[in-house]
Amino acid sequence: ISEGQIAERRSELGLGTRPTLLLYSRFFEFDTQRLVDVLAGVKERIPDLAILFIGESLYDKDTQQLRERLDRNGLLPAIVDLGWVDEADLSLLLRVPDAAIYLMDDTLINRSKCPVKLADLIAAGVPVAAEDVGQVSEYVINGVTGFLRPTGDIAGLTDSISFLMQDKKKCMDFSQAAQEHYAANFAWDHLAARLDDVYQTLIAH
Repeated sequence: ISEGQIAERRSELGLGTRPTLLLYSRFFEFDTQRLVDVLAGVKERIPDLAILFIGESLYDKDTQQLRERLDRNGLLPAIVDLGWVDEADLSLLLRVPDAAIYLMDDTLINRSKCPVKLADLIAAGVPVAAEDVGQVSEYVINGVTGFLRPTGDIAGLTDSISFLMQDKKKCMDFSQAAQEHYAANFAWDHLAARLDDVYQTLIAH
């Protein structure tokens, strides 16, 4: 994916050169009021912020509630909501934002699940500000590929995202580190080699 393709897609979405934050989610792993509070805090610091939504809520009533909360906080004009997108389009779209936010309530289910969308984000080299629950810290290395905050740390997440939005050099460093971290630990060829090592060890014994 070239820089020209990314710039063209940003133009098509009406983003231009605006700092762009991504939420790639099904919206059920966290309280959306917390999301709105963080977004409002970042928008206050960065007035020209664009917020890109990829994904859809499981329930229409939850979508309506989120929309009402965004509206009450004056955030709707900043939102570019793509809903659920075709997998063929996802690789380019994930290269569009400057950074992403990844929220998770601290529950037993969230502690035990594999955050596949987070893996997609780091594979694409997106710096992420995330809530540190379960396996999230396996993907987001604090201060290296993004930032980790405890669940509910609205002020901390606001600070982290604002920093990423305003420091292009650090974002580029985090992006490269994220891709390298994914390639070294989660890419299919790497995992296949690890599985083969285990298999060969079992055969030898």
